[in-house]
Formats: sequence, structure tokens, C-alpha cells
Amino acid sequence: AITDEFVQSFYVTNGLTQHLYEDFEEVDESGFPVGWSSYSNGQGWYVSDDPYFEYWTTEPGVGSVAISNDDAADNDGNNDFNDGAMDYMVMPAQDFTSFGGPVGLEFGSYFDGQWGQTAHIEYSLDEGSTWTELRQVWGGDMWERHYVDLTELAGQESVLIGIHSNDNGGWAAGWIVDDISIVDAYEWTTFENTNALEFSGDGHVLIPGSSDFTIDNTEQGLTIAFWVEAPQDLDGSRSIFQGW
Repeated sequence: AITDEFVQSFYVTNGLTQHLYEDFEEVDESGFPVGWSSYSNGQGWYVSDDPYFEYWTTEPGVGSVAISNDDAADNDGNNDFNDGAMDYMVMPAQDFTSFGGPVGLEFGSYFDGQWGQTAHIEYSLDEGSTWTELRQVWGGDMWERHYVDLTELAGQESVLIGIHSNDNGGWAAGWIVDDISIVDAYEWTTFENTNALEFSGDGHVLIPGSSDFTIDNTEQGLTIAFWVEAPQDLDGSRSIFQGW
């Protein structure tokens, strides 16, 4: 449960702008959507509607998805070893110079974190020469939605966002992503460590100490986007994003 004891920040807005959306249903001759790229020391990322593998058990997605599969190249752990330590899939360069408030990356992820596999969201301000980690994605046994706060990049003119899958020398694992979007929220307000967030009128947000937070927006009919940051070492809690 997200409670007022460890809520770090909360953003509310009456508008949500989507700057990028990709579902991997259309690719060009490179095998990726227009403007996307990848590089690797091995097989690397690829787009497919068939995410089923001999050694790595996955959950099916919807349509085509982007896959980094450490079992690629007939890897059996002994022969035809696939080096999946530097599997990067890179989004088109983003211009964040006009962003005045929160901006974030939202995506669907299937990542179980088995056999030492790690998953990272990173950014580069020098055309990919160096990368800085924004968030490590933690493993689970099902598809999950993740939100990564990109607000620290507001004002940057050319930002590359990289999805980095790292097998750390292991095998029989991987990472699948889908439905990636970059959104920003204008006219935003941030509230720190509070139990109640008041909109104009009767709309309000409650963060009780004993249960999940709830939203009552029936009177105002606003479009609301919010995320809550919780410490990574507290009951496995991570950033949670929702918009409607």
C-alpha cells in the first residue's frame, strides 16, 4: 500500500500531453520503428510477435513487442554464446527545452530478473557516447506498467533515452517491452508528504495511512495525471503512474 508515511512527492495536473507513443506494430527496413535504433555485442533487441523461447519462459504480450533475448543465437550456455551485456534499444532524440513541469516515460514490461539479468532505463546527452542510469527495473513474474521520472532532463535540447538489457554474463533470461510513451503535464503542482490534496471545488485526493490512496474527482471532471515516488527499499515499492 502507498501510505502517507513514505510518499515523497505527488503531482496533479489538469492536462496531459503525449509526445511519443510506440507499440511496435510498424517497423521499417531496420526492423525497428522509424527513428529507433539498437546496438549490442550480440543478438541485441529485435521486434517480434512471437515471444516464446526454449529456455526463457515468458508471458504473451499483445501484437508485436520489443525483445532482448539472452537465448538468441542458439545459446545453450556453452556454445554459440550470445553476449547480451550491452543490449541497447534507443528512442528517437527528444527535445525537452519547452518542458516546464514533470515529464516522464511510461512503458509495459515483462522482466523476471532471472539468472542475474538486469534491466535499466538510461539517458545520454552526447549522442550515445556515455549513458547515465535513471532507473533500474526490478523483476516480476507478469507484465507490469512502469513510470520513470524524466523531469531532471527538462530544458535539454537533444536527449537519447536508452532501454538497456544486461545479461551480466548469464543466460536463459531477457526483457520484453511494449507500449512506450513519453508524457508531460502542464499547470502542475507538487505536494510534499501530505494526507490530502485539494483541487478547486469538491475534487480531492486522500492518502490515508492505512490503505491505498484514493481519488475523488466526480465534481470537477478534470483530466488528472499523477505519480507517487516511494523508496526502493520499502516493501519493494516503486514509482506508480496513472493518468486519465
